[in-house]
Amino acid sequence: MQKFASQFFAFVRGYRFETGIIAAAFIVSVFFIFENRHYGGDLMMSRIITVERLVEAGTWAHATPEDSTPFPLSIDRIKIGDNFYSSKPPLYPLIMAGEVWFIKELTKMPFYPHKKTYVRILTLLNQTSLYVMMLFCALVWMIQLGVSVWTRRFMLLALSFGNMAYGASVTIHNHPVSAALIFIGSFLVWEMFYRQKVSTKRLMFIGLIGGVIWSTELTAGFFSLLFLMACLYQNPKAGILSLLMFLIPVGISAGLFYYISGSPFPFYTNANYYHYPGSYWNNPQGLDSLQEPKWIYGFHILLGHHGFFSMSPLFLLSVWGFIRRNQYSATPLPYFFTAILLGSLSIFFYVLLKTHNYGGDVIGMRWLFPAMPILGFMILPAVEYLQTQKYGKWICILLLILSTPSVGEMMWKEVSVRGTWEKLWEVKA
Repeated sequence: MQKFASQFFAFVRGYRFETGIIAAAFIVSVFFIFENRHYGGDLMMSRIITVERLVEAGTWAHATPEDSTPFPLSIDRIKIGDNFYSSKPPLYPLIMAGEVWFIKELTKMPFYPHKKTYVRILTLLNQTSLYVMMLFCALVWMIQLGVSVWTRRFMLLALSFGNMAYGASVTIHNHPVSAALIFIGSFLVWEMFYRQKVSTKRLMFIGLIGGVIWSTELTAGFFSLLFLMACLYQNPKAGILSLLMFLIPVGISAGLFYYISGSPFPFYTNANYYHYPGSYWNNPQGLDSLQEPKWIYGFHILLGHHGFFSMSPLFLLSVWGFIRRNQYSATPLPYFFTAILLGSLSIFFYVLLKTHNYGGDVIGMRWLFPAMPILGFMILPAVEYLQTQKYGKWICILLLILSTPSVGEMMWKEVSVRGTWEKLWEVKA
């Protein structure tokens, strides 16, 4: 541990400006976390209620005929028998419940009276810290590629203040978690091929990351499969252990689904869970009630009011970066970019074909957030080229400036007082 600490601080001293950008991203996140007034609405509250019930009542049920959480119930709930449960995958709330249980054992603080403190701690532990680790991986990746100083610094700004997954990381949200894990897993696979780091422990860790991604973000499962295929290709024997590690979180998730519902499959595979007397989903409102033609929906996903490119023009450079990927033909990067594109397209087409409401009342297309950081890294060849051209740097800066407002709006919306949750912290004191 002492050796690691000394190496880390030496690294920080060697890259002061870059680590300063990462520190700034962390500080901004912390500011918004502590400014939080309502903690994200239904997307988050469904998970937080699960944590509170597990820690305080030892049950997955949000409400039963005999008992109920002190929180207002989220619309993201299902009914099985006479009990209400979260409609969200259970693995992430289980991890957070374990963290809260440990803190509660040390401090003796019950959850609900200290909900602000607990939610802030959980956000810092699971969202902000993980995203910061991702940014350090990005920095090391760029150092290994030997990119210019200007590109390194711009890329870190683009992956933080220009990336909507970063904006979503200031509240409890599964998308930034899977986004950071996809990026970190991709970096570890990169090192496996580029630097021949193929230790059994590393491959097992990659498999574990893939399993967690699959269990927290089912639409991003193609990335998990790519990680497993890479491990099996590079070292078939150790790859089997990688597969076994992958199956641990997947098996736990399936077991939890079965424990709650009697089926090992995700809750959304059974529409009956969502339709009960008084359910919001019997008469959805606003975006949830849309039934647009798919071509209109697809247009708005990419270029319209929730557009991937219209809200984050910086990703136009990702297209150019993919075209220029052979600039790094001496490395595995061209193959990585092809895999990244395939994984991202798998998410896009799933969202296009299986959904209709743009992810509900959020800024941007939240279901695409998991792919955003790794797609943001794909701008690297374009940035490296443009920074050598007369107006190239200004083009990059302009696209970053145009992409930043949506990130800022995301962070502000997540923490501002609004709607149902305006007096959340005052009710049922």
